[in-house]
Amino acid sequence: MLEIERFCADSFADARRAAASREPLKKRLVGFLDARIGAMYRLLAAAPDVARAVESDPAAAAIFRAHEARMNVLLRTTLHEAGIADDGAVELFLAAAVDALRSGDIAPDAYRARLRTAVDAVLRKRSA
Repeated sequence: MLEIERFCADSFADARRAAASREPLKKRLVGFLDARIGAMYRLLAAAPDVARAVESDPAAAAIFRAHEARMNVLLRTTLHEAGIADDGAVELFLAAAVDALRSGDIAPDAYRARLRTAVDAVLRKRSA
């Protein structure tokens, strides 16, 4: 359980750092989404015992649900501060991040490269 709590704390800290940086929005979103989606998938792929715990232990599942809720609030806040406040924006960016993950290697550099393309596409579509 401690490993899951530590992962969630580290992941949230990485996401918060990315969201609060002075980088352009696209780069902040890529960093945030990698911390929110990519890091979790890499953990679950590398540690099947964690995946089993989340599936079978209600306390572990509750920790992940709370973590996801906090991350979604942070993403919503980041988007809102950038002028993106419409309903469904959080879900749109999360879906793009999951699609980027499923389309290839989950290694950080490979995933982030696909994620940059996905985030850019969502941002372009929104401004069109």
